[in-house]
Amino acid sequence: ICVIGDAFVDILACPLDRMPSWGSDVDCPSISQHPGGSALNVAIHLGELLRGTPHTCSFYGLVGDDEFGRFLRSKLADSNVEDRTQSSGDSEASTGVCIVLSGSNDRGFVTHVGATSKLGVGHLQEILEVDCRRKRLHVHVSGFYSCPSLQQQLPAFLDKLREEASSNSCKLTISLDTNGDASDLW
Repeated sequence: ICVIGDAFVDILACPLDRMPSWGSDVDCPSISQHPGGSALNVAIHLGELLRGTPHTCSFYGLVGDDEFGRFLRSKLADSNVEDRTQSSGDSEASTGVCIVLSGSNDRGFVTHVGATSKLGVGHLQEILEVDCRRKRLHVHVSGFYSCPSLQQQLPAFLDKLREEASSNSCKLTISLDTNGDASDLW
């Protein structure tokens, strides 16, 4: 299974009795750091489910060359996921971070997409060159709206992926989970 998409560090503040107003503070009993992003979460859970089986899960995404990026890569390794993340190649692009404010009835997010916004088909060539040579391959794309560089290129990439899999007699399945769009344009 190849998972493509967003990678974030989630900073979770919970449980909150209420959201803070501008210029105010709210006490929080716990603030913690977790791997996040729809695609990264899927890869980590699949890696754990596949542990001890002959099947593998790999993750394709972008992280910055920073402490958060190293944290996410260590979580992939701990979860039995083949780490195919790459640094964005842009020294200014840090790893994506999402601050999650969570209460008993609802939650709110503050997101810095970071390096994830630069993920494009050029970062996915190993799927065409290596993964399509297997007997079976499932490709899952998630966090689509966090990956604007991938959005326009994805249909042509998936067509090429189908062609490559067919020429290698690889049984290919594809799934897509778009997730929410923070801009509310989609």
